[in-house]
Amino acid sequence: METETGEFRDLLETEEQNPLAPQAGTQYQFAASDADVTIYGGKAGGGKSYGLILQPTRHLHLPSFGAVLFRRTYPELTNEGGLWDEAANVYPAYRGVAEVGRMRYKFPSGAKVSFRQMEHERDLTKWDGSQIALIEFDQLEGFTRRQFFYMFSRNRSTCGILPYIRATCNPQPNWLAEFLEWWIDQKTGYARDDRANLKRWFCIVGDEVKWGDTREELERRYAKEGLIPRSCRFIPASLQDNPALLRKDPGYLSNLMALSHVDRERLEKGNWKIRDSDGTEWPAAYFVDIMTTDWPKAFQLSAIAVDPSKGRQDGDPSAILFVGLASGTLWVDADIEHRPAERIIDDGVEMAMRCWPDAFGIESNGFQELLGEEYNRRCRAGSIPPLPMKLINNSVNKQVRIRRIGPYLRNGKIRIRDNPGGRILLEQLSGFPLPQVHDDGPDALEMAFRLMLHELEMTPQLSTRITV
Repeated sequence: METETGEFRDLLETEEQNPLAPQAGTQYQFAASDADVTIYGGKAGGGKSYGLILQPTRHLHLPSFGAVLFRRTYPELTNEGGLWDEAANVYPAYRGVAEVGRMRYKFPSGAKVSFRQMEHERDLTKWDGSQIALIEFDQLEGFTRRQFFYMFSRNRSTCGILPYIRATCNPQPNWLAEFLEWWIDQKTGYARDDRANLKRWFCIVGDEVKWGDTREELERRYAKEGLIPRSCRFIPASLQDNPALLRKDPGYLSNLMALSHVDRERLEKGNWKIRDSDGTEWPAAYFVDIMTTDWPKAFQLSAIAVDPSKGRQDGDPSAILFVGLASGTLWVDADIEHRPAERIIDDGVEMAMRCWPDAFGIESNGFQELLGEEYNRRCRAGSIPPLPMKLINNSVNKQVRIRRIGPYLRNGKIRIRDNPGGRILLEQLSGFPLPQVHDDGPDALEMAFRLMLHELEMTPQLSTRITV
């Protein structure tokens, strides 16, 4: 990874030399970046739009230079305080003349800066044959992946500069979060300070983005394909990086703090993983640092619960969950996958032999009751001591039952073992109860927890209690 952005640095004026120049800090880093693609932002109020407006001013002396600034719709371009208004505060100082009907500025050299919408993917064909030296996307998260990558083919130049792309963004858990995942902490959803402004390289192979730490690495890897790697930087920015806004509008931070939990996590704190308020039960903050590679040596109480499935690959997965109590925390080991019924038996017995739980529960609704005897038969065949079997008849609504886990999540009393099953469980918990997200893991977690509570009631001499 490369950290310097010096190629353009000597072309830039400082704020002291020119009041219109980028502010010191991240806005200056954005202006000085030498990467083919630089994406700036991740929080509200970081001076992102102003950074886009300033970017073309470095090349306005070139007669053939052209830049296009994209927003998804025209109202977003022309709204009060939007890109078009921001341009009016900058480009006249460079003797730019606004051509309102054509939504562009033209400069004495002949250079042009245009403002365009790209609402639909069908709008892409309007740019076939174009050569655009500088392409800029404002609020890139609002564009589709295809819109972004298609315009790479229009990013060409004969005006004397190498063509490049600049973009601003706010966090959204979509394709852009996937593109930037190396720069984002995948546990917390926040940008990683230790990777801010580091340059990486990528190629598009088929429809996949392939990354490397150096250009040479990718050239060697895809020599046969003849692909040309492009460089990329992500520069996180926040309100604190924009002192000019704080001076003009001291109440802006208070406005951000008045947002809903989801919007505040996204716009004030830059959380790329938090979900919209679309019916999820628990906020992303409940899942920060929930994954762990640590594991207690012993448990004061434990249980395994099995939520079986019918074994179809197109159906629900089955979940086998171990939950152990140690130091007032519930430690969870999850095994969640699609598997045939015989493997549900084998994998459940294997986990029981590793963990020796105080209770082993299986949902007894419907056909699942038959699996209880299958577990016993498997143990007898393998000369394994009988499992502490409990059949669980679930009569309470599943969503109501699973919500019982909420207080323990809220108070950080649950830790999930970091393995493939644990990561699936995390996904299911954070997406509960959205219909497109499976809930087998949360269901088994609640059943195991209920088994432990039952064991506590049946064994009064146990000194430890599960408390919120």
